[in-house]
Amino acid sequence: MAAYVYELFYRGSDPASGEPTGTHVILAEDLVDSFGNRTRSTNGPMTLERADTLGYPPSAIFEHINMTALAQIDTLSARASTLESENGDLRLEVEQLTAALAAATPAPTADPDPDPANA
Repeated sequence: MAAYVYELFYRGSDPASGEPTGTHVILAEDLVDSFGNRTRSTNGPMTLERADTLGYPPSAIFEHINMTALAQIDTLSARASTLESENGDLRLEVEQLTAALAAATPAPTADPDPDPANA
């Protein structure tokens, strides 16, 4: 199996502070051990420069992150559309059940004379 970016960490700082920013990356590879168990081997943390020397240039790392995020957004957007449609179907069903209940419920009878003295 191929290695992939398992973690990317960026630590920023206030530009006025003069403190350095920092970035590290951890590469991982999913493996199967001799007993058939899935395991993950990690390499890092390392600087972006070191990852670049291992064949993972920063541009490829950030492109992968962007593509993955966009794919997740598409998936979540499709799920939201499905849920909105289901919600509309359920609202329609509630309206139909409410109307059926109202039609099946007899109208209240009028009090013959609300004055107890006339009873």
